[in-house]
Amino acid sequence: MGDRGYARREAIFYVLQGGGQVLVRTNLVNLPFVLEPGVPFPLLEQLRTLSGTELGDWEVYVPHDNQLIPGRICALKKNKIATEKARRKAIEGSRKQGYRPRPETLEAAAYTFVFTTLNRGEFKPAKVLEMYRGRWQVE
Repeated sequence: MGDRGYARREAIFYVLQGGGQVLVRTNLVNLPFVLEPGVPFPLLEQLRTLSGTELGDWEVYVPHDNQLIPGRICALKKNKIATEKARRKAIEGSRKQGYRPRPETLEAAAYTFVFTTLNRGEFKPAKVLEMYRGRWQVE
C-alpha cells in the first residue's frame, strides 16, 4: 500500500512476483493504463462519469516488459473543499518547480483514484478506498 511515489511498473511487478498484492494511489501519468495492448484506458473520461458519492471501479492493465499486469482502478469524486485544496496544492507544487500544471492535472485533482490488484469479489471499491485512507495510520 503506498502513495503516488510507489506507483511505478517495476515496483508493482516486484510485489506481484513476490506473491503480494498492490494498492497504490496514482495520477494521470505515473502508470500507463490500457484496456488491451495499444488501447489506452481513458482515465480522465471515466472519472468524469462519477457524481455525488458514486464510486468508480474499472478493470485495466499496466504494460510491463511485454506483458500486461491486470488490476483495476477504484475512484471517488472529492467534495468541493477537498478539490480546491488539492488544486491549490498542485498549483503551488508546480510553481515551486517552475511550471504551470496542465489543465488535466487540475481536473484530476477533483478525484481520488488508486490502482489495485486486490480481488474484486473480496474487495469492493468502498473497501479498497477505505484501506487506502487508512494508510496514514500505517505510515
